[in-house]
Amino acid sequence: MPSRPRPKACRGCPMDERGEGFVPGNGPKGAKLALVGEAPGADEVAEGLPFVGGAGRMLDALLKQAGIKRGACFIDNVLRCRPPGNVYPTGNIRKQAEAHCRVHDQIGHSVHPNVVVALGDKALTRFTGRRGITKWRGSVVRGEYE
Repeated sequence: MPSRPRPKACRGCPMDERGEGFVPGNGPKGAKLALVGEAPGADEVAEGLPFVGGAGRMLDALLKQAGIKRGACFIDNVLRCRPPGNVYPTGNIRKQAEAHCRVHDQIGHSVHPNVVVALGDKALTRFTGRRGITKWRGSVVRGEYE
């Protein structure tokens, strides 16, 4: 399954023309656990699903170790398009792209998880406004969409 067509809402997003493939979030809308990463990689674009490459294999192993079924989780990325050259955008392009993806809104208003796990600094910043994921590792941090 290749990258999915971009939805109409992507029009006007700086990643619409620059991005290297669209990958929507995946999982049940009533998931109690949402896992959010930075952006899809080449494997994710090729399969059209989030976290199926190397990071996905590691995530699968960690979920299995914790006794959590991947199919019970909603998995997404802050950006749903793979950034050009796999380099996360900065400045206004980043802000506009994150606003267009609206992952924050979808998870808060459609999925309604009990817990959102930030899988990286970009997700931590998007959901909490904090930076420096390593200093927050293992912490419970209240997000702004609650």
